[in-house]
Amino acid sequence: MLNDKNSVEILKAFTNNQIDLIKAKYSKENSPILISVVNNEMVRIQKLFDHYRSMGIQNFVILDNNSTDGTKEWLCKQTDCEVYSTEETYTTQKREAWINRLISYYGFNRWYLVVDSDEHFVYQDMETNDINHFISQIKLKGYKRVRSLMLDMYPKSNVFSQTELDRNNDFISKYSYFDKNTYTINKESFGLIVQGGPRKRIFNLNVYLTKHPLFYFQHGDIQAHSHYQYPYKKNKDLPCFSALLHYKFLDSDISKYKERVKAGSFYNGSEEYRNYLNLFNNNESVNFFYEGSVKYENSNSLKEIKLLQKI
Repeated sequence: MLNDKNSVEILKAFTNNQIDLIKAKYSKENSPILISVVNNEMVRIQKLFDHYRSMGIQNFVILDNNSTDGTKEWLCKQTDCEVYSTEETYTTQKREAWINRLISYYGFNRWYLVVDSDEHFVYQDMETNDINHFISQIKLKGYKRVRSLMLDMYPKSNVFSQTELDRNNDFISKYSYFDKNTYTINKESFGLIVQGGPRKRIFNLNVYLTKHPLFYFQHGDIQAHSHYQYPYKKNKDLPCFSALLHYKFLDSDISKYKERVKAGSFYNGSEEYRNYLNLFNNNESVNFFYEGSVKYENSNSLKEIKLLQKI
C-alpha cells in the first residue's frame, strides 16, 4: 500500500494525534459529507463554501490546523459546518491520517467528498444537476469512486500581476483559464495517472493530476494517499467524469510557499514549492497563458478536454 516509513507515520498520527471537536452540527444521513483540512484560508474559504453549497453540499466537516487569520472563527459561524481543530505540526502523512480519523467518526457506507481548500469539484451540467443527482448517476453505473482531472487555473496576464487578493476579491473570475491539451495518461498499479498542464509546461514538474475526491467509503477502504485510495483495484480503468478547478497560484500564496519550503513538511521536503519560488523570485513576468488555454465559463467548458466524459 505504502512504503514502510509512510505507513508508520500515518498509523502513528491516526492513533496519537489529538483532534478536538470545537463546533458540532446535525449531519444529514443521506447527504454526502465534504471533508477538508485547512490552514489560514480566509482568502479562499468563502468561495469554497459558496461553490459547494451551490451544488447541494449540506454537510461540511472541516479540520482547522493552526489557523491564525480568522479561518477557524469564520468556520464556527457556519450553520452547515462541523469544525474540528488540531495543533499538530502538518505533514503530508498526518493529513492522510487526519482524514481517515474524520471519516471514522462518520462511518462506512456513505459518500464523501474530500478536497483541498483550493479545489473546486466540477462536472458537466452541474448548473442544473446537483451533487445528489450526480451521485445517483454514478451509482447507476456501479461505480464507488469518481476520478477527477486537476485543472490548474491561471489568469490571462502574468500570474502575479494581479492585485493582492483579500477575502473579498473574486479570484474565480481572474484565475479563469486552464490547459486544453497538454496532458498525458498512463496506467499504474494504483490507477490511471494523468500528468501535464502548466506545471509541466512552466516548471517541468510531473505532478499527479489524477484524484478520486468523491467516493463511497466501505470496509477495507483507506485514504492512504491524497490522489489514490486503497484498495487500488477500485481505481482501475475508471472513466473521468469530473474535474477539480485548482486555484493554486494566487498572489497571496507566495508567502505560503515560503512557509512550506521552510517547514519542509510537504512531499519530498516541499521540493515542489521550492521549484515555484526559484522561478517566481527570479522572474516577475511568469505567464501560464498559451495558445491552448481555455476560459472556464461554466461546466460546459469541460467539453474542451478530451480526457473528460459526461456521465
